Amino acid sequence: MLRMTKRMYDAGIPILAGTDALAGLMLHRELELEVKAGIPPAKALQIATFNAAGLLKQGKDLGSIGPGKLADLVLVEGNPAERISDIRRCRLVVKNGVLFKSDAVYAAVGIKPAD
Repeated sequence: MLRMTKRMYDAGIPILAGTDALAGLMLHRELELEVKAGIPPAKALQIATFNAAGLLKQGKDLGSIGPGKLADLVLVEGNPAERISDIRRCRLVVKNGVLFKSDAVYAAVGIKPAD
């Protein structure tokens, strides 16, 4: 699957990130696997955001930060564009205008957050 994913990426075939299982946790692993396949970390993030919005014809409103766009934001400690596993070091989430502290959310569902 990793080789096929990289071959598709290299061929310019659109790839979407997404999971049916615990999106806030399993998506992290999916992005890590894309990088393991050979996709640069910054491109894996782009696949999950900008590219996904475009392929779903929602790029006017979603997928990047800009005036008039809707935004759910994730604040991480580190730089996932260079080291994709830093995406697991989420500290704050803004969803529909509401601020969530990740450690409280993780604790509520019995998960120890990554260091």
